[in-house]
Amino acid sequence: MPKRINATKRLEKDFAVIELCRRRGVRRVSFSARPGRRVRMTFPVRMSMAECERVALEIEPKLRKAVDMVERETDSHIRVSGFDDRREALKAAEYLRKRTAELAERHRFTYSRIFIRNQRSRWGSCSSAGNINLNIRLAKLPVELSDYVILHELVHTIEPNHGPKFHELLASVYKDSPRLRAELRGYIPV
Repeated sequence: MPKRINATKRLEKDFAVIELCRRRGVRRVSFSARPGRRVRMTFPVRMSMAECERVALEIEPKLRKAVDMVERETDSHIRVSGFDDRREALKAAEYLRKRTAELAERHRFTYSRIFIRNQRSRWGSCSSAGNINLNIRLAKLPVELSDYVILHELVHTIEPNHGPKFHELLASVYKDSPRLRAELRGYIPV
């Protein structure tokens, strides 16, 4: 029996571009609608591409609804794009590394390593090992918002969840955190 491999196919529909992805390790069909009228559907590798297309057609009304909902949500947001020039991207990454080190030193936080990535859905994250992951697009945000995200992730090095202790600690290092959190929701990385 031939070995089944990952495969991807794009369907151009009137309401969105649908990317069908067969992946090893996937057990059930799932989809996510993304800004820019894009949908990614993930299927178990055991399904043929013809079966994947059939399922996409069957659930097309659900896909349309999800795309419309994402577009309504993102219409009111400021879209923050990536960098076209590699030199600009390198400068932005260096700025974020230095700024993280400055804020960590000022507020006496420690972290293991820092990774700067070009992400489409998150501004930052912190691993249980104390590694900080930041979206390079933070460099395009107003400084107080990028500082808020960096401090948010640094607080996670001490308090891993978003419970009351986390919010107390974040408020102690950044008094305006509730306002900034609300303001950050007005921006999306695309």
